[in-house]
Amino acid sequence: MITDDNYLEFLNSIPELTDKQKASEELIFNVTEDILLAMQDAGFTQSQLANALGKSKAHVSSLLSGERNMTLKTLSDINYALGTNIRITILRDGVDVSLPLINDVDLDKYFIAPSIFDREPTAKITVKLKTQSVTLCQS
Repeated sequence: MITDDNYLEFLNSIPELTDKQKASEELIFNVTEDILLAMQDAGFTQSQLANALGKSKAHVSSLLSGERNMTLKTLSDINYALGTNIRITILRDGVDVSLPLINDVDLDKYFIAPSIFDREPTAKITVKLKTQSVTLCQS
């Protein structure tokens, strides 16, 4: 099975590809691989996904191979058919752009209880399985 690292290595071995083309191919690879993993987890075949989408198996195959451009609408339809949730995070310099920068926040508008600074940091990880949600906490 090809991995992200293998694919990136392969892309970087093609000198004719621009950085923009490499970024596009990497995004297509990551999205289609995640869809294939979600299909496997849900027990869906390409034929079943095609039926759920009202498309031909050939259409779904070309979407999942990256040959056909996938619109956000199609991605949403696949998400619905598989019973998954898609979350897209756009990062700039490793920071989620949807989060306010501390410089942009008027801290005088917020009351921060001093006690929160006295506690050790806590990591919270939530794993959502098909049938249950498990929260792991580390203090």
